[in-house]
Amino acid sequence: MATTTTTRLQNFIDGDWADAGEGATEEVLNPATATPMANAQLSTKPDVDRAVAAAQRAYDGWAAATPGERALALLRLADAIEGHADELADLESQNAGKPRHAFLEDEVPAMVDQLRFF
Repeated sequence: MATTTTTRLQNFIDGDWADAGEGATEEVLNPATATPMANAQLSTKPDVDRAVAAAQRAYDGWAAATPGERALALLRLADAIEGHADELADLESQNAGKPRHAFLEDEVPAMVDQLRFF
């Protein structure tokens, strides 16, 4: 009998992974097989308020960054997307039913080009 691994998703707030405050989750189903592939947090207003407050605090640092520092951050993000392209393709295929090759050949190059342009 095959076993299915279910990923536990969390919120990323203020630099830390966190469960929703009330602890409620919902199964995310693979659209092709209808089998569970993840458990997603069901965030509430206080969770969103915490995330927005963290984003507002982070904005000050980003706004103060030099153009070179911002460019470096985007270049690093582009490198990370390329470095994890296979994993991202698997996730997109499971989550949306998109063929891996379409994600790898069409979407990854476009994402990376946009990030490197700016």
